[in-house]
Amino acid sequence: METISVKDRRHILFATDDQPTLLSHAKTWYMDGTFKVVRAPFQQMVSVQAFIRSDCVKQVPLCFVLMSEKKRSDDKKVCKSPTLLLLTMSRYR
Repeated sequence: METISVKDRRHILFATDDQPTLLSHAKTWYMDGTFKVVRAPFQQMVSVQAFIRSDCVKQVPLCFVLMSEKKRSDDKKVCKSPTLLLLTMSRYR
């Protein structure tokens, strides 16, 4: 879990211990935001998804961010968070 701050706003990024590893091995990430499933003080939940192969290939959510604001500056900060950047860099090791 990581807290991402933009001025006085706070966003929480979370995943299980295994999900970042799965995400780091994915070729492509997909992001989706929804507003209906969150309650105050949060306004949006963003999920980062990827296709995972086991018995079959499925697209599964592997990282979640609860966002307390829906501003463009918040979106940019979340997308550039250290955790997401580290996951991206680990794909190329």
